[in-house]
Order: sequence, then C-alpha cells, then structure tokens
Amino acid sequence: MIADFIKGKRILLAALISGIAIAAIYAGLQYLIPDTQLYMLTGLLVAWLTGLLLLMWRELHVHIRKQTLERHRWQEAWDGIRDILTFYHPLPPSTTFTIAPDAALYLLRHIMEQQPRLIVELGGGLSTILMAKLIKSKGFDTRIITIESDAVYGEALRKELQQHGVEDLTDLRICPIEPTSLGTWYSIAGNMPKDIDLLLIDGPPKAVAKDSRYPAFPFFEKYLSADASVIADDADRPDMLRTISRWQQKYTQWNTEWVRLSRTIAVFRRG
Repeated sequence: MIADFIKGKRILLAALISGIAIAAIYAGLQYLIPDTQLYMLTGLLVAWLTGLLLLMWRELHVHIRKQTLERHRWQEAWDGIRDILTFYHPLPPSTTFTIAPDAALYLLRHIMEQQPRLIVELGGGLSTILMAKLIKSKGFDTRIITIESDAVYGEALRKELQQHGVEDLTDLRICPIEPTSLGTWYSIAGNMPKDIDLLLIDGPPKAVAKDSRYPAFPFFEKYLSADASVIADDADRPDMLRTISRWQQKYTQWNTEWVRLSRTIAVFRRG
C-alpha cells in the first residue's frame, strides 16, 4: 500500500533531488552571506522542509485511508459474489485491468434482474467467468459473446472458462486491434447478431489509442435491442469521461446513470 503510494508520487526521487539541491545551495551560501543572514535562511529552510514533510504525511494518510476503504468495499463485494456463486476452482489473479469486485457484483445483480438473452462483452477476463457461472447456475437462456484483442490472453481465458465448466456458454472471438473506419479498434469481421440486450464495454486498453473505447457505441448501437443496457467500466478515467461526453452529444436518446463504485461505471438506457 505504502509502496504503491511512494511509486505513484515519486517521493523518493523528489526527496533525493531536493536534498542534494538544498545541500549544494546551503554549502554555497556559507561563502557568500554573513552568519546572521545564514541563520535566518537556515530557519526558513527548516520551516519549508517541515511544511513539505507535513504535506507528504497528510497525502500518505489520505492515500492509506482511501486504500483501506477500497479494500473493505471489495471484501464486502466478494462476500456478495460468493453468496450468489459457488467456486470450485481458483479465479485468475486480479490485475489493474480486472473489473473491480463491486462493479462485478453490480453486473451480476443487473443480469439477475434483467435476464438478458444476449450479452456482448468488449474485453474479457474475470467478468466473463463470473457472468458465465451465473448464467449456468441460474439456468438463464443467455449467450455471451466476448471480444478480445490479444490471442495469448484469449487462449488463457478460454482455458479458465474450461476449468470452470462454462466454455460452452461463451463465444470467445479474437479480434486484433487494427485501423478501422471508426478508428484504431477491434477488427470485428462481419455483422454481429441483432438484439443485444447488454453491452459491456471494458476494452480495448486505453494505451491503444486516444479515446480507444469511443467506437463501441457507433459500431454497436444499431445492434442493440429496444430495452438494451450499456455498461461502461472505468467511467471516471479522463479518456472515458471524454468518450462518454461524445456519446451523450451524439446519442441523445440514451440516458446516462453514473454508478459511484470504487471505479465509477456508467450505465446507458434508452429514454
């Protein structure tokens, strides 16, 4: 937790550079100014360093508190997921790209309430496994199409689905990222099935292109059913805020609901 904060804030590097700079300046000033003024300068430097340390301590305290609250929220979410699903095999390890547990719980509850017949997911992983297990355990008449850009990752996901006994519920399609008429995006060959009831946007990665997830709405809007829902993960990221703003301007018939979780998600429904 603290290591993540130090890495993110670059505290060690900043402290090292500041220390060297202050030592060099102080050593030089000893030869340039009288002792009285040097004492005053020393007092100012000590006050400045004290203020800097207090500020760093405050930021560290806020960061630790935020991480603690997030971990607590995630643990509660996992408890909720385990109340719905039973796991006989370990799930894949979480990464920064994995859907957050509270978002996953929201997704599962949404599926239980709406019982969509066709789900299309952009970017597979933990969410794919959880959705497929839910569909199997509840006996829903639901199909999942998962679009994944990385063949190696896609094959690993396929093995995970097999291990959990739900590979037959997911149509996993490998669609590399390529230049398209909508921008740099999934190279989806041919048409998609009509009447998609739930579109989950959790890919492609933001490193692919500026506003990399924007093409999702222009491509899939014509395939969505009348009562469809669109769920966009990571909605509070700067690139996603821009993307969602563009969607809202172009697709005015869709209403947006912001769901404030550990990572905000945006839910779209026709008005």
